[in-house]
Amino acid sequence: IIGREYCSGVTSTGRSSNGSDGRTYKPIIQYTAIASNEVERVYEFRSSTCSSPGPTIGNQIPVLYHPDDPQTAMDASFVGAWLVPIVLGGIGLVFAAFPCRPGKT
Repeated sequence: IIGREYCSGVTSTGRSSNGSDGRTYKPIIQYTAIASNEVERVYEFRSSTCSSPGPTIGNQIPVLYHPDDPQTAMDASFVGAWLVPIVLGGIGLVFAAFPCRPGKT
């Protein structure tokens, strides 16, 4: 993690806060991959996952990318890869367990 960005879009390159300011942050991630011409190249992307407190600059996290398209990557940490599917799956289970039945009170 080389930086962090407020989820509103303002960039910060300092250490992450302890979350006391109430803002959420997403990490700016830099990784190295071998491009199609067999040359090692540095890439950068912003994760779509926001958190409070923000990510700690200097932390290492796993990154997934396709070898044929290394510039397109995703945060492979637990939160980055699984948080949204788990939350949406949980909401779906609640609706499945308690279906809405029109006309019944």
